[in-house]
Amino acid sequence: MTNPGNLPAPENVSAIELNSPSPDDEEESSGLFDELRFFNRELSWLHFNARVLKQAADPTIPLLERMNFLSIFESNLDEFFMKRVGGLKRHVSAGIVPQSLDGMTPKEQLRSIRQMLLPQIRRADTIYLNELKPQLHEEGVQLLDWKDLSTSEKKYCKTYFEDHVFPLLTPLAVDAGHPFPFLSNLSSSLGVAVSHRERDEPLFARVKTSAIEPQWLSLKTAPGASGETIHRFVPMWQIIWESVDRLFPDMEIIGKMMFRITRNIELEIDEEDTEDLRELMEEELRQRKRGMVCRLEHGPDPDEWIL
Repeated sequence: MTNPGNLPAPENVSAIELNSPSPDDEEESSGLFDELRFFNRELSWLHFNARVLKQAADPTIPLLERMNFLSIFESNLDEFFMKRVGGLKRHVSAGIVPQSLDGMTPKEQLRSIRQMLLPQIRRADTIYLNELKPQLHEEGVQLLDWKDLSTSEKKYCKTYFEDHVFPLLTPLAVDAGHPFPFLSNLSSSLGVAVSHRERDEPLFARVKTSAIEPQWLSLKTAPGASGETIHRFVPMWQIIWESVDRLFPDMEIIGKMMFRITRNIELEIDEEDTEDLRELMEEELRQRKRGMVCRLEHGPDPDEWIL
């Protein structure tokens, strides 16, 4: 079932009753929790977020507001995975199979979430690439890829990397003496496969993108054909991607892949079995930093060995 547009945002609603039962219905029904009477809590939330995405696609809304709606759609998804999907995956991994009010098990809900979410993500990509990005370009804001830069701009990016970014990066390799590094929640990383002449097998290394530097590097402005000012930007991860060989001297890079993880931050607190609720909350908040990974994002054509 779909969530009608006039319903409240499902963040505040665990389930929505469709119809008030008549006395006859109450006798024939199995009770208030008849699964046909309710929307699924998680799918209803995705319908809500789809309405946010619809605002990003609306050509009557100002351009920067549409960009903001697209950003809200993405940040909502982060929260959805951290709280909702993370909780469902915890149930699956623990072998707990409680049914939602509409009669779905955690595995069934996860399957339905994926089926509903993939088209939404593809729609968001289409809105950005085919609508918002070209319109920003027309307004003098150019969001570029590395291949779009001039030779002088590439040289400027390389110099910026050496002076500002290179000192902040710490590659962490994985081998017998170095376990897999901890990946913080919502952190973006560059996975690298390197080959060394003294090793038969490739070596995996992780480079965390700097949280200090801006995500987009502003290039020098230039006048447009009509005299307007053109602002050009390139994503920082592409600059790191093109310069990552500086981090691995005497090694050959045989594969690269950007990826991002999301961790489960749902708190499970039993107030009745604790003597000190404050202490329990503090411990839960410490542990949530190392919660189970519930999502791995990567670009198209990922490196299979790194993946």
